[in-house]
This record gives sequence, C-alpha cells and structure tokens, in this order.
Amino acid sequence: MLPEPLKRELPYDFSLAIRTTLQNHHKAYQVMDMFHHKGACLTLHKTAENIRRLLSNSGIDSTKIHIIDPLTKVISSSAEPEDTTHIPYNLHHMIDASEKVVQQLPLKQRFMVVDGVHALPLVYTDDTVQSFLKNLHATLRRNHTHSIYVYDRTKLHEPLTSAVHKLVDKVIEMT
Repeated sequence: MLPEPLKRELPYDFSLAIRTTLQNHHKAYQVMDMFHHKGACLTLHKTAENIRRLLSNSGIDSTKIHIIDPLTKVISSSAEPEDTTHIPYNLHHMIDASEKVVQQLPLKQRFMVVDGVHALPLVYTDDTVQSFLKNLHATLRRNHTHSIYVYDRTKLHEPLTSAVHKLVDKVIEMT
C-alpha cells in the first residue's frame, strides 16, 4: 500500500517504478490495494500460474488482476489459469494484448503492473527494450491506465534503469 502523503502528490494518471529484490518482489503487488477495481499484469519473468501462487502465498488477492502471460507458451506449459491471456513472447503482441485487456477494465482507476522489466534485456537489445517501454507507456497513457513497472534492482542495468525512471512520476524503493 502506498502511504497517503505519496498518493496525494501523484498526478491523476500516475506511473510508478517499483525497485525490488528477489526477497521482497511480492510486496510490489500491495500497491493494488489502492485500486478498487480489477487491473492487469503483464508478466515478463514468471508464468501466470507462478504469479498467482506468489500472490496467494503472500496473502494478496490474485482475483483482482488479469494476467497477460507470454511465458507459458515459451515453456510449453499446459497450465491454463483463469483470467489469463496467453500470447507469444513478442513485444508487438505484448503491447496489443495490453491495450485490449485494459480497454476491458473499468475506465475509473485502470491499472497495469508490468512485472519483470529486468527480464527483457535477456532477450532483446537495450534499444529495443527502450523503444518497447516507450510504446507500451504511451499505449497505457492513451488508455488512461496507471502503469506500475516492477523490476529487480540488482538485475536491471543502466541505461535501462534510467529509461524506466524517465517514464514514471515516482520511483519507489521496496524494502
């Protein structure tokens, strides 16, 4: 949950970057408590099944989020969790699926968690990742969606850390 003073200083359609570590990554999802409606999550480093298990084990309501999962197809898993959109691990598909999912959410308080930004440079060049983040961010803004970029601070290198920070209104250090 975000502290009340921090919430008051954020603009209406705010964007956040949440810097985590492996040990406290699940805490980033507590930000969902400030939204009264269902949101979305684009997971870039775990399958939807693993995200739901992580949230459940942490006492966080996983039914409050629709997950866009590009990883299940990559690992050829047969798991089909409810309220999940499975897509190929392709940046264009990720942006398209994100837009379709957020457009189905209530306009008031739309939000999307982009989880595992640190995984993108394992597959794509820094320039490609930066271009993807800018395009995804523009898509979310155009759809009046609060964007929350979550990454492991020990795994995301410069200049990508700076690129994420330039997109957002506030960077939160999750401890």
